[in-house]
Amino acid sequence: CFRQYYASHRHILLQEPVKEYIHHTISRLMLFVSLFQLLSLLFSKKNVKYCFVGFTRLENVNNKRIDKFFDPIIKCCELEENDYLYFNNEISHPADRSDEHPIVYTDIIRTFSLLCGVIISPFVYLLNKKEFQKLNNVTDYFTKDKKAKLYSILKICSFTVQRVMYRRIFKNTKPGVIIGVSRITFLPQALAAKSLGIKVVEMQHGITLGRTPQYSGEYNPKIDPDVFCAFGNSCPLDVFGIDPLKIVNVGWALKSYLKTSLNVEEFDPNYVLFISDPEISDYILSTVLKLASMHPDVNFHIRRHPQERYGQKQITLIDDVQNVKDVTSTECSQIAIMRYKYIVGENSSVVFEAISAGKMVARLNCEGMTAMGYNPSVKDGFYYINEIGDFEEFINQREATGAETVAYSDFNTIIFKSVINN
Repeated sequence: CFRQYYASHRHILLQEPVKEYIHHTISRLMLFVSLFQLLSLLFSKKNVKYCFVGFTRLENVNNKRIDKFFDPIIKCCELEENDYLYFNNEISHPADRSDEHPIVYTDIIRTFSLLCGVIISPFVYLLNKKEFQKLNNVTDYFTKDKKAKLYSILKICSFTVQRVMYRRIFKNTKPGVIIGVSRITFLPQALAAKSLGIKVVEMQHGITLGRTPQYSGEYNPKIDPDVFCAFGNSCPLDVFGIDPLKIVNVGWALKSYLKTSLNVEEFDPNYVLFISDPEISDYILSTVLKLASMHPDVNFHIRRHPQERYGQKQITLIDDVQNVKDVTSTECSQIAIMRYKYIVGENSSVVFEAISAGKMVARLNCEGMTAMGYNPSVKDGFYYINEIGDFEEFINQREATGAETVAYSDFNTIIFKSVINN
């Protein structure tokens, strides 16, 4: 709850009343569309084989917004429209959303659960006061913000209402499997499915090289996935919070999807793309500025993480240097990297996407950054920058080392179909 609270600034739902959220949805007419769809799912007798819970962020591919996890899977597997439901899991509804498959909009579920959460939260708190007090005692170590604590109560109540609603939908539509990305984004759906004995499958969200908050804690069969679908073999099997025997490498469908629909022109080799992350934002910028002064003939481009923001000071620093540019956009990262021969980052999934695409990729292991999993005795396809002077040797490399199928394997429709059908 608190990670979401600060990462996505969702506390605006408390500062700006619920009516703003509802108004935003109504202005797009999607509240009524989703209401009609919900009633249809609750009272019709449509049975499906699969339910996909869409990812919370869409990517720009060929001027269309797609769910980079499930749109390619649905297309590659050639699933029949009557066999599945795809639930939108994003608040916004961009006009350029791809229409390759039907979408069930969840605005009414989110709005109704939020309103119900506001109404029932005082009663839920009073009935479970001791449990909430324990939660508050823990969160006091992280924040004294009362709004954050109120948010956690509202989130729990809204979560409960969503679980009940999805349980009713799944009970009526009788899917054999629920498939989502990153378990924290589809917890209500997973819990609803588990209560009905429906199989839950989780798709790997990104490269994970060590323990993370997302996968921490013991495996809980009442809510955690039954099967975890990895997209390659580069990650340790013990970092996903699930029995390694339940992990299946199905490959990366977007990789196969783009091969058939992408034509991108490359920049000259003197353009280098640096991949940033919120945790290393200042380190990346500082390193790029140092390198820009050392290599005035090289153009340094920075691509920020979708949740990473620059302040005015950082923007001014970039604007003052002629050969440094922030090229952050909504374009899918796997398309953006295709324009560059040389790509540099720390531990971002994008550097693994890049090496899978046959690019020259360096990982930063200096200037305050640490390349997780680095073993100098193992040739893994990456070039490692252990001190800032190593950059010059890296950009003089002419041949990629070829580790193209390790991080992101080609998508295997047979293996994926065996996972969701058995």
